[in-house]
Formats: sequence, C-alpha cells, structure tokens
Amino acid sequence: MTRIAIIIPSLGRSEVLSKTLTLLAAQSRPADHICVVVTNPEDAPTIPDTGNIDVLYAAIGSCAQRNAGIDQTIGASDIITFLDDDFVPSSDYLETLVEIFTTRPEIAGLTGHVLADGVIGPGLSFEDADRILDNRHNPQSRARQKETREPSLYGCNMSFRRSAIEDVRFDERLPFYGWLEDVDFSVQAGRRGHLIKTPRLQGVHLGVKGGRTSG
Repeated sequence: MTRIAIIIPSLGRSEVLSKTLTLLAAQSRPADHICVVVTNPEDAPTIPDTGNIDVLYAAIGSCAQRNAGIDQTIGASDIITFLDDDFVPSSDYLETLVEIFTTRPEIAGLTGHVLADGVIGPGLSFEDADRILDNRHNPQSRARQKETREPSLYGCNMSFRRSAIEDVRFDERLPFYGWLEDVDFSVQAGRRGHLIKTPRLQGVHLGVKGGRTSG
C-alpha cells in the first residue's frame, strides 16, 4: 500500500490550520500521516479525532519547519506532500495523487492546478474555496487545463516520490518566509525524474495574509 505523508508548516494561523485539517480528514483517500509543524503552543491547531495527525515543534522559518517534517515522516512514507496551511484541495486530491505516482514511475514530483490564488489580491475565504471547487468541472475551464512539464513546483501544493528527496532538504539559509525555497527544493528533486503540473489535482490557495513573516 502506498503511504502518503502531508507536511504543513504554520505560523500564527491556528484557526485557519484547524479548518484545513478538518477538510483533509474528509478526503476520499485520507493521508496516512499528517505532520503539522509549528513554532510554539499558541499556534497548535484543534486536531480532528482521526488518529493520523501529529504536531511537531521546530525553529521558526518555513524551510526549518518543512525540514523537521521531512525528518519526522520520510522513513515511513512513499509520497511526501507539502501543503500550505491555507491550501484547500479538492476532495479527491490524495486519491488522484496516489494513482498518478503509482502508474507513472517517471515522475519525481508534481503540483496541482490552482483554480484561484488569493496571494494575488486581498485573499480568499473558505466559503470562496467551496464555491470555486463546486464549479471546477465547468467544461470551458477544464478545456484550458493541460498537463505540463515544469522546471520547478509551486510550494502551496507539491508532492514528491520519497526516492527523489531522501537526501534533499530546504535551504535554511533562506530564513523565516523562505522566498523561492520551493523552487530550490523542487529543482533538486527534478534531477531524479520529471516534474509536472497536472489539472487532475485541483485546489484553491486562500492566500491568508496573517502569519507571513519577512524573508
């Protein structure tokens, strides 16, 4: 059985993180392990009673927090997925993810199609995400989406085969809000296989403004 671990670094967004974890619990194929990495007890979320969520404490900074999550999960996982705490995936996201990695051994890493990105603008709400995901099967919208090979992946939702990242870590010289750390990490993983962006995986990035630190 393919084992999926999700790593979610978070800072100052316990309410957002709690809601995201509740939505992840409703996936058609749940994660085997969710590792939430925060920097202090005040940021710890309310955890759904699913039995697959751990809260880990690490030094502040998205790179350090993600690395702590890798070290905690990689030994018992086949796929490592990094999600931002404000990324809302479609309900079949993980089920589809397993299918892609299982049937396409040439892929080292992938990212999904972001239907809307609140980073560009004032941000989006969970209600906005629900509405956008409900409309995601619009034929005209689907027709514009094609799988593409990519030089790097988008950090709000990116997944890797374990064998592609066992000796790869985020560069902690990129402090706090580690600008372009997703590019740096995924380019290294891309030396072990293809990186793709696929419309088969879809979600909404809320772009919550609180909790971001200066890089």
